[in-house]
Amino acid sequence: MCRAGFEDVLAEEVSRSLESQRSGPAGAKSPPTFSQPHQGPHPSARIATQPGWLCIATAPGNRAPLAAAPYVFERQRMPRAQWSREGGPGDLPALLATRWAAALAKLPGRWTLHAFAPHPNAEDSLTRAALGLGSALRRALCEAHPGLAGRYVEPDTAARMPPAGLSVLQMCRVPGGAWTSLSPAADLSDPWPGGVHRIPDDPLAPSRSFAKIEEAFEVMGSAPKPMESAVDLGAAPGGWSWAFVKRGCRVVAVDNGPLKLKSLGDWGGELEHVQQDGMTFAPSRPVDWLASDMLIAPGAALGLVRRWHRAGWARRMVVNFKLPQRHPLAALDPVRAVLDALPGFRYRLRQLYHDRREVTLMAECETAPGRRQDAARRGAPERPHPHRPHPSSARPGPARSGPQRRESQRRKPQRRSPRGRR
Repeated sequence: MCRAGFEDVLAEEVSRSLESQRSGPAGAKSPPTFSQPHQGPHPSARIATQPGWLCIATAPGNRAPLAAAPYVFERQRMPRAQWSREGGPGDLPALLATRWAAALAKLPGRWTLHAFAPHPNAEDSLTRAALGLGSALRRALCEAHPGLAGRYVEPDTAARMPPAGLSVLQMCRVPGGAWTSLSPAADLSDPWPGGVHRIPDDPLAPSRSFAKIEEAFEVMGSAPKPMESAVDLGAAPGGWSWAFVKRGCRVVAVDNGPLKLKSLGDWGGELEHVQQDGMTFAPSRPVDWLASDMLIAPGAALGLVRRWHRAGWARRMVVNFKLPQRHPLAALDPVRAVLDALPGFRYRLRQLYHDRREVTLMAECETAPGRRQDAARRGAPERPHPHRPHPSSARPGPARSGPQRRESQRRKPQRRSPRGRR
């Protein structure tokens, strides 16, 4: 599954992966670079595309495995999927139950059912039909084997459970029938049905863009905690800043434009608005989170990540990379090559459900502080900053010394805090 319109991009990414495993060096971090998009089927597989999904059929006797980790443009996967053609009205639930009931009954532990359509936002989406078919299929399965009812877990509950011991029956409704797949939850690329994270609306959020970083937190399995510090580059109108401040974080929002935050949350969140270019901003001390959704080229976003990593300014990063209209994989090739080489840098690069023509970098920096400090000294930023981790009670903010301090006394940054707290 992928975002509609990116089927050929995902097909190229899969084809590269198969070629890398067939002829590339063992243990290579990045697939080989291709100057042109993939133009034909891979020798060991056939790849057919439809809006929002593609089918990969491996050739007999040459079953090159797909990458274990999700591809950048992959939303969800259905291992060993089986096709069932629709006959008469209402016959699919009984047909699918006959196919899967015995296999499910033999599996130990809990199970859940994911019912979805591959293109959920299309006008002719089959999402409603998929949900109805999923409910009928669940009833038919439990009637065939009553013991399945006591082991069933609702999808939203299962998505937050550890994957060990959990089985997932996926059902993707498409015109003319349905694809189904039964596998351990750990084999999926995302714990949510179809890889779709539906973030509820928030009336206090200044823009809908907050859903992108909320989804990133879900994918990372780590959300900001009260009293953690964050820097949001290109913050206006404030959607990403709101995601931090409503959790009680101390946020420095960097943008020359105005913010439109209506609240600072109920957990004592604090906000400092610094009117400055996010590309040149340097924090006065390291922070827990760096967030950036600036409209800049992928190379500029990569330079930003390298600068913050070299200086040791953030423990975690959520950074969006905007994609060019043509050949997005070619634009990401140098990005991934550099990210792979960063020491102590664990990352995932994914096109999330709420992303449009962009991908999201979600990273944790593991390099020892002393090593990062040495690197920061070799590539010193234009503004001074202390070279040791800040205590949890410290507030991040721009460094000021000499003339800068005198200037700040004349024009202090805007600060907002609930009930007068600073």
